[in-house]
Order: sequence, then C-alpha cells, then structure tokens
Amino acid sequence: MTHTCDHCHTDATAQPPHLHSRRSIVVALASAAAVSSGPMVAQSEASLEDERFMRMALEEARQGDYAFGCVIARDNEVIARGHNLGKTNDDPTAHGEMVAIRRCLADHGSAALRGATLYTSGEPCVMCMGAIVWCGIGRVVFAASVPQIGSPWTCDTARTEAKRLLGIVASGVDPFTKSLSSETFGAEIERYLERKRTSLKPRSFIEYQHHLQKYAVPLHKLSLSDIDRRTVAVLLGQIETNSGPTARNRLRSTLSAFWAWAIAEGLSELNPVTGTAKAEENSRDRVLTQQELRKLWRGLGEDRFSDIVRLLLLTGQRRDEIGALRWSEVDLDRKLIVLAPERTKNSRTHEVPLSAQAIAILARQPKRTEFVFSKAMGWAKGKAALDQRLRIASWRLHDLRRTCATQMAELGVQPHIIEAVLNHVSGHKAGVAGIYNRARYEGEMHDALTKWADHLDRIMA
Repeated sequence: MTHTCDHCHTDATAQPPHLHSRRSIVVALASAAAVSSGPMVAQSEASLEDERFMRMALEEARQGDYAFGCVIARDNEVIARGHNLGKTNDDPTAHGEMVAIRRCLADHGSAALRGATLYTSGEPCVMCMGAIVWCGIGRVVFAASVPQIGSPWTCDTARTEAKRLLGIVASGVDPFTKSLSSETFGAEIERYLERKRTSLKPRSFIEYQHHLQKYAVPLHKLSLSDIDRRTVAVLLGQIETNSGPTARNRLRSTLSAFWAWAIAEGLSELNPVTGTAKAEENSRDRVLTQQELRKLWRGLGEDRFSDIVRLLLLTGQRRDEIGALRWSEVDLDRKLIVLAPERTKNSRTHEVPLSAQAIAILARQPKRTEFVFSKAMGWAKGKAALDQRLRIASWRLHDLRRTCATQMAELGVQPHIIEAVLNHVSGHKAGVAGIYNRARYEGEMHDALTKWADHLDRIMA
C-alpha cells in the first residue's frame, strides 16, 4: 500500500504565492504548521509505474546515512534522485527529499519540479513537506507513514518546532542560511562522477574515480568553501611523495576538471587548483633488450595474465585494449581484432591484423563470458608475481608497446606502418590530411606484425 499527499495531489498546478525572502517563507510555513490540523494523507492502490519508481526510491534508501531515499519523476522518467546525507555532509537538512530537490534544481531548474511526482521511502517531515509545497510538486507517494517509521514528528511536535523557528526568525536569524559551497567535497564528487559516467570512456572514468575517491580522500569531509590552494597543494605534494610525479599531475588535472564543473554548477566561485605547480615527468624510453625479452617470455605461465602479456608484446596494443578484449571484437576468420572508437584512445576504429602466433593464443582461450580474458584484470597482482620470477630491471607493461615498435623499426618496417599498427595519428595522418587520407595498410600491417612475431620466435630459440 502506498500513500499520496492530498494537499499536493488535488491541484498539481496550484502555486504558492510569491514571497520576497526566505525569512518570509519560514514565517509562512511555521505559521501554517502552528495552526493547521486535520488529516492530509490518504491511501491509494499503487500503479505499476508507482511500484517501479518506489523500488528506485528504496534502492536510494539503502545507500543513505539513514534509511531514507527519494526519486522525482516526470513524464515517466526519473529527473532526480537522492538519499539521506545527514552524517556524510554534517547537514541536518540533507534528507533524501531535500537532496533530490536540490539536485533537480541544479540540473533542470525549478520548472521541472512543478507538477512532478516525488517518491520517498518514508512520509516527508515538516521541513521536506514545506519544500515540496513551495516547489509546486504535484504528487507525493511514500511507502511508510510517520507512525510506521516511528518518527518523533507528530502534529504536536511539529507545532512545537514551528514555534521554535518563529522565535529564531523573530530574533533576526535565518535558520536555513546555508550556502551551496558548504556541501562537502565527498558528496559532490558522487554527483560529478554520475554526470561523467556517460561522457568518459570506461578507462578514463575508472581513473577519475580512482583519483577522486582514493587519492583525494583527505578532502572528502571538507566543504568546498574550505578547500583553498594551500589545501590542494599539500595533497598534491603527498601524492607525489607516495606515488610519483605522474600520479600528482593526473590528480591535479582531475581536480581542476571537477572544480570547473563546480563553478558551472554554482557550487564554487574559484578553482583552488589554479596556481598549483605541475610536476616534471621524465619521459620513458624503456625498451626491453633481447635477453630481457627471452627471460620475460620464458617466465610467463599458462594463466590468463601471461597470455595477455604475450598478446601485448605480439600486437603492440595498449594494456586495456587487450586486457578488456571481447569476443565480439575478435574475427579469427579475417585474422583481425576490431576495436570500436569508444575502445581506443584517439576515438577511431582500429583494426589489428593477427599473426599466426597471436591467433594461437586467442584460439586456446575458453569462451566463458563475453570477455576473452576478464572484465576486471588484477594488473598489479599479476605484474608483481611476474616480476618476482623475472628479476630484470624495472619495466612497465606499456614498455612492451614501445619495444614492439622499436623492434619493428629495426626489422625495416616503415614508420607510417608502425604508426598504423599502434593507432597513432601523427605525421602524414594528422590534421587536415588525416581527414582525406583514408588509406589503410592492412596488408603491410599484417606483414609487419608477422615479421615481428617470427623474429620474437627466433629470440626465444
């Protein structure tokens, strides 16, 4: 059984009168609460759509600091959702309904709320109900009533709190004064990441998550207004000390992008990352020697990680292009790997010819899921175990790509063919020329990778 609020449901188009200040609103709501009486809640049978959206609200409730979640729907589509963030934000007003309403206002404006339906896991409190009325929300559906929840908010306690608020207002203090910049960094990065989920490639999104949710943990409990350039600089220094200059610079870029979004959302006036230093990165030129290649190949086992390393070396492709390879991207009949634009760094379709050695590796993989190897590969663990067996100078998986390119060059493969294999866009394929020059080098690429694979066999021998 669900409940609908008749006050909202009877006239979805009714709008509260215009008031000139928040203080006036507080006075009006408090006065109404102090004098109103009579039932405002009626039960009704839930429709299929109500049940669908209520399930979403209950899912939000499971994520809340307290078990309250909310979904706002319009034209059978969710336009905002939220859950209780009272503890996370150190904000007593961050009820699920308030969080969802604030997000809807930020994302769509007030017009989207007028006439919309709000679904919430529990009957709204006085504060949330006031916001619902003033936003012109047309209908409220909740799962549990106040008595079922066991809330302290009864008519009597609501009137008492209303009188207390009236006293605060009479003293010249606005009890609801709270700037958007007081929202915590930890709470806002979740909304930011949700926005970025569809616009970023999966690998980039994972990196953003890692930077903001792991590296930036010291900022999570701080309000945006409390984070200044010095705070960011200290964090970047710590990351550089622990993880190196590259990690520092990647975090710096991610933080700067977050604050550009926060400024556009009206959450902040300044970007505290501006003016912080960018660390110098040493360009890597590591190429494995033939002796190291021999040790590497002989040190590989029969596990999936070892076969990924073999393919990285044979094809010269990027780590995630091979590690997250899907069977739908493998065409053994045409002897190709075909990567869609969303799977490549330069957002261009890339066809990788396969040598006989590479085909043999793919052919022996069991077809357990849509992924040839795994959706989530344990790179660090696999690499650490391999390093224990090899005992060679420090190297990275990306060095295999550079090694492949260097060895092909030494075998006489032309530079533009090597670039085609690596899916680089530079030189004769860059700029305007790249738009018109659609020449493909599938045959030459196949010959180059076959020549390199045969040479690798001779090194192993």
